[in-house]
Amino acid sequence: MSEARFTFSAVIPAFNTAAFLPAALESAERQTFQDFEVLVVDDGSTDSTWEAIESWRTRFAGRFKSIRLTPQERKGPAGARNLAIKHACGEFIAFLDSDDLWAAEHLARAEQSLHGHDRSVGLYCGPGQILGSSHVIEVEEWPPPAPQSTTARLLKGGYFPLPSVCVRRDLLELIGGFNETLLCYEDWLLYLQLSKRTRFVHSPFIECLVRLREGSTTSTGTRMSKAMYRDAVRVYLVANALGFLTGEEAEIMRGRIIGSRSSDLANRACGFKCGDVGWIVSGLLQSGLKGAEVWMPILWHAGASFLQRGIRKAAM
Repeated sequence: MSEARFTFSAVIPAFNTAAFLPAALESAERQTFQDFEVLVVDDGSTDSTWEAIESWRTRFAGRFKSIRLTPQERKGPAGARNLAIKHACGEFIAFLDSDDLWAAEHLARAEQSLHGHDRSVGLYCGPGQILGSSHVIEVEEWPPPAPQSTTARLLKGGYFPLPSVCVRRDLLELIGGFNETLLCYEDWLLYLQLSKRTRFVHSPFIECLVRLREGSTTSTGTRMSKAMYRDAVRVYLVANALGFLTGEEAEIMRGRIIGSRSSDLANRACGFKCGDVGWIVSGLLQSGLKGAEVWMPILWHAGASFLQRGIRKAAM
């Protein structure tokens, strides 16, 4: 691990976001705490993203690094972030996606919180708000700000947005960063791994604004992407294979994935949305034969629910 030269390293992956990146960088520039460097990775963009990145070099003079990958070298969000982390020299990594925004006090609150506790506390996170709306992501039953272990909560899924997260760089290096086989939910797996090594601090404040952008990795309009159905299963498989969850935790995680996805599938089937049913099943099957321990029960439970609802409706 290189010696820390800054308190934070802001890690920003970018792919074809020339129209959105300036606002993200402006939100970094407006931070009330300024001891940070900026690392932007152009992950094989085919638009003018690289030019947008380089136009900001003088705005962060002496603390700006940029890396350009060709379309053939594209790594995906996980790989792009890992590449930036390798070049980082901050004590903490602060994540920002190229189409999202930080609250102006984000790094100031994170610094005060992380340096206000001992090294058993290594991750700071907070709620996110959908840009242009009053919708706050997962604010219901938000944990209190006292440092705590969070594995049980995370078994349900990642409940805070990545742009709200600041984490000790040495912890990321210890677990090897993001899993690059995942296109989606790579942050969920990372949180699960970190929850076994450190305590989290939950900010009570809105820490970031999240933009719902058509054309992003997880956006397909009204449906989850096939990669999201696939990688929800893969996260369970990887977590189970790495062995950092207890047997009980692994079963809880598997059960929640089966429950949520089978309900989703049954609802689409009962609405006779055949295209959506095919979309979901195709995504699940992409998790492979090992994923059968998850997708087989999903198909079974969804089918049973569809038949039960049909029988009840026929009896009315």
